[in-house]
Amino acid sequence: MKKFFGMVITCMVALGLVSYSAADDDLTGDTTTRVNTVTTKSNFSLLSYSQTTGAEVNETSNINGENNEKLVCKVLSGGQLQLTHKNVIFDEGTNIKFDSQLVGNKIIITETGDYGKSGKYGYYTLVAKVGIVKDGDYVIVVKRNEHTREEFNMHYDSTKAK
Repeated sequence: MKKFFGMVITCMVALGLVSYSAADDDLTGDTTTRVNTVTTKSNFSLLSYSQTTGAEVNETSNINGENNEKLVCKVLSGGQLQLTHKNVIFDEGTNIKFDSQLVGNKIIITETGDYGKSGKYGYYTLVAKVGIVKDGDYVIVVKRNEHTREEFNMHYDSTKAK
């Protein structure tokens, strides 16, 4: 598979903040709960990945709640699934590697980078296009360095494609 995409209180808060919402364009404001595709053929592979570094993690950044961690699943034209993981926490200055796998009905997302080594943390936004999946029910598994952080269900329905 191709490559794709600090404080103790901060760490504890971050581990509990992975949430799921589907499909808004700017990741701010209201989100809907649909994920759509325009095909029923499975053609799942890592197509592209990018990472953006955000603000330093500190007490102030956690108090205002603007840096809540969020995973957005969205279908692009042609049925490609795009995953955007916003405000994921890793050590400052780390290069995060992204891997995705489709195993049965599980979409496994693994984000690998330094965490807990420097004592200084930063927020990152990771964006990955991971290909096309068939209509149906899936379990999204989010891992950091092989440790499962969160699992949630997603219904993928191509009839709701725009």
